[in-house]
Amino acid sequence: MKIPNFYKGLFKYQAKKPLENSNYNITALNNLVDVVVDKLVKMNGYRVLTEIKKGNKNVNNLLSILADWSNYLNNNNRIITFIGTRLTTDCNLMGKDRCVYCDQKYISEKASLEDYKKFMDDLYKNTVLNNFYYSISGGEPMLWAKKLYGKNGLIAYLNSKGTYININSNLHLLNTDNVVDLINSGINSIRVSFDVSDELKFDDIVTEGAFTRTLFSIYLLIRYKQLLNSNSPRIFYNVVATSINVNGFGDLIDFLINFLNDHQEIMSEESIRNLMSVHLIPLGGEKNRYLMPTNEDWSTFINKTIPYCENKWKEFLNKNNLDFFDFDSFGNPLNQNMYKKPVNEIIENFVNEQYNKNVKMSKCHCSPTQIYILPNGNVYPCSCHAERLSKCLGNIKTDNYNDILERNLEYLNSLPNEYCTKCPISVVKMNVRVEEKLIEYIKSNLA
Repeated sequence: MKIPNFYKGLFKYQAKKPLENSNYNITALNNLVDVVVDKLVKMNGYRVLTEIKKGNKNVNNLLSILADWSNYLNNNNRIITFIGTRLTTDCNLMGKDRCVYCDQKYISEKASLEDYKKFMDDLYKNTVLNNFYYSISGGEPMLWAKKLYGKNGLIAYLNSKGTYININSNLHLLNTDNVVDLINSGINSIRVSFDVSDELKFDDIVTEGAFTRTLFSIYLLIRYKQLLNSNSPRIFYNVVATSINVNGFGDLIDFLINFLNDHQEIMSEESIRNLMSVHLIPLGGEKNRYLMPTNEDWSTFINKTIPYCENKWKEFLNKNNLDFFDFDSFGNPLNQNMYKKPVNEIIENFVNEQYNKNVKMSKCHCSPTQIYILPNGNVYPCSCHAERLSKCLGNIKTDNYNDILERNLEYLNSLPNEYCTKCPISVVKMNVRVEEKLIEYIKSNLA
């Protein structure tokens, strides 16, 4: 689908070069796993070496020692890897109140921008790593308008500290009046909801006209980035896997490639890399049982769709003289390297929404370095607990970071528990990789 010529006449606006996030170290973001591993080795490595000298060669026992966070509260060099913030549960869709699979509980009470800044000021004072990943979602976070992307908004504040900022958005509120403000705010990436390339299905999932509105917003953002000579924000794509669209994932990849081919003016290595980073997210929620992909759907996906998508990207990249990279880790939530069981059992677990079952990890290694904040300011160990309103650790309006961390550490020993089976795949992958590296450290010292 081509963008109408009318829209192309809009791109005459020139503005100042956007803020550069000079304090942000891209290497650190790409190695959040290494940040966690490094912290645990610095805290507990000497204990492991002492045990090995005593003759202890039990890898599982040594792993439990190395992965121990019990002394973390007394540690002066505390770290954060991820903060998730759901700014609002309000949505901006016209014609319906939310996407067909949205099952968020409405929260009317709101924390203010000043509440967030006050809490984050305290957190920054008590941690040593500012360039962590801060993800902002909703509802629709763009409803915060200037409080989000204005000169004194949340994004600009976080950017000034050197933090990586991402927002998840349908981008329907993006227009020529605010696109420059958003780019200039210092935002690093945007994850756009783009579930399917079939216009009728897309509008059925979202609302009438959503397909065209989303495409225009993506095009608008890319073109203004070019005009402003900005590499940020990077644009990625979120796809919630349902029975409506999972079998259309291959068609979506074809569509994205054709979109680039049809619009050579936005073709670049960055645009191609970003389009490859399609994040397929397994569906959750009791009300969505009727939308869950079936065993057959997932079998087709892993045996036919993913190989097809990889081949299409390789063909396209070869044509553009670019190297292939690990598309599978983004597009395939059933990555078999993460699981202890064969693929048929993995698929069965996915059908039953047990995304964290039989993964190659003994515990949650990352929880002490992460928190998730709901619109009312309540803080939870992760998004999975926040969805279920389980184990609130405090509130950003009344509690400081140290209080919340202490409660988080007290709760850590009960993880994983019944609330963890639907843990987001990205968090599962991070924990699996942390455990792999901890075991590598142990074995290297046993050799």
